[in-house]
Amino acid sequence: MKKILNQIVKLLPHATLILAVIFITFLILDQYNPMMNFVNNDTSMKLLGAFCILTLINSGIVIVKNINLE
Repeated sequence: MKKILNQIVKLLPHATLILAVIFITFLILDQYNPMMNFVNNDTSMKLLGAFCILTLINSGIVIVKNINLE
C-alpha cells in the first residue's frame, strides 16, 4: 500500500504540470480563435476541476513533507 502511495505522490506533480500546459495551450488557442471555444466548454471545465483538485492534493503533500523536515 505504501508503495502505491509513493507512486501516486511521484506522479502527482507530473499530472499537474500536464494539465497546466493544456490550459495554457487552450488559453493561447482561444485568443487566436475564440469561435473554437476552447475555454468555455464542458471538457475544459472537467479538466479545470481535475487540475484544481490535483493542485490542492499536491500542495498538501508538499506542506506535510516540509513540516516533517523541520
